[in-house]
Amino acid sequence: MLSNIFLTLVNRSFEHTIAQTIFYKNRMIPIILGIATLILCAVLFIPWFNELFKLEPLRWPEIGLCVLTAGISTGWFEVWKFVRSVAINRRNTRPTA
Repeated sequence: MLSNIFLTLVNRSFEHTIAQTIFYKNRMIPIILGIATLILCAVLFIPWFNELFKLEPLRWPEIGLCVLTAGISTGWFEVWKFVRSVAINRRNTRPTA
């Protein structure tokens, strides 16, 4: 679920990084991210939901590991987009002989 939240931000553009696209106007993004975060928190922290889905409560180190894993599994694409844009900019700014 956390990877899906990150992917919502990563997939806004295949050329620009999150640092650039976070400022794009889209009134639905905060609503979608808010609802997804609320559902995730409810499932993780409300005992009734824990029992409903047969989950054990997570400890903070486990939550940190989940955040790290979600960040790495989606963050590589941000690195790729950045490296690609640097390569394209470098190629376009070469002086022609």
